[in-house]
Amino acid sequence: MKRKQAFTLIELLVVVLIIGILAAIALPQYQVAVMKSRLATLMPLVRAVKDAQEVYYLANNKYATSFEELDLSIPGGQEQVDETDNFVYRDVTNNIRVRIETRKTEGILRSSSGEAILKYQIYYAHDAQYPNYQVCWGGKAFNGAIQACKSYGGSVRYDTDEYTSFNIN
Repeated sequence: MKRKQAFTLIELLVVVLIIGILAAIALPQYQVAVMKSRLATLMPLVRAVKDAQEVYYLANNKYATSFEELDLSIPGGQEQVDETDNFVYRDVTNNIRVRIETRKTEGILRSSSGEAILKYQIYYAHDAQYPNYQVCWGGKAFNGAIQACKSYGGSVRYDTDEYTSFNIN
């Protein structure tokens, strides 16, 4: 007598349920890992600009107001002036902007629609209030952004409806 080899409907439903549960657990962790890697791409760029600013300050007793003044080569991207008259480096491929401000260098990771997902700021060494202070901002609307900032340690600085920021000194 031949016996048919097949799965029952119950067995297939159990397998689909298990795969669904695993996907529900894995997807948020994947999104956090993606945000961490994007933040890890942004941080060295911001630190390099901040370090170049400190070298410029030692030579000129003031901070540079544009990227052209800095002894720094940034791969790709372009420099431009933004709406607040700050000089900005833009990497369109990775949706990264690095802005030179009066007291700090700020890197912003944007979504494809232009919203700020993550911000990473380093204040200059000669800033009176926050010397060498580092702050990471995570947008609450983006999965994994807050966890990416939180993974660098530190304490919560601000917590609003839109974002949470962490001091990571």
